Amino acid sequence: MSSYYGVLGLLNLKQSAGVEGKLHCNGQPAKGVEVQLLEKEPFFDALMAKGRTDTNGFFKLGGSANEMTIIEPELVIHHKCNYKNPPKEKGTGLICFKKYIIQVPSRYIYRADRVYSYFDIGVLELSKLNGEKTFCKWRDLRPWDIRL
Repeated sequence: MSSYYGVLGLLNLKQSAGVEGKLHCNGQPAKGVEVQLLEKEPFFDALMAKGRTDTNGFFKLGGSANEMTIIEPELVIHHKCNYKNPPKEKGTGLICFKKYIIQVPSRYIYRADRVYSYFDIGVLELSKLNGEKTFCKWRDLRPWDIRL
């Protein structure tokens, strides 16, 4: 039995990916925006790295995961650029954001425990994005704890 689990451990490959770029809102650097690098999973996504943009709107995230198959990393951006809280949020304890996801191309996935080259998204203007979703969390939970 222990050799069975040993073989499964060998099949779990350490894989890494990274992404960097700048976020703007209405032409100005979007500072303090939460960004996450997640490994897409069937039930719950695995957090590989998280951070916030600096005063220039710049971020750089790199992380790794053990997976039997090729990882599917994605950059998740939670922002409030041009966001107006709907009345249903007021007084509920909910905090809502706009959520935008960018898939990391497979050429930026490495079978290693470090990132060799980062996927550069360039400058992303948050006020002009299409396909965003609204994402809400309770004040005491982390943004990746709840999905709507």
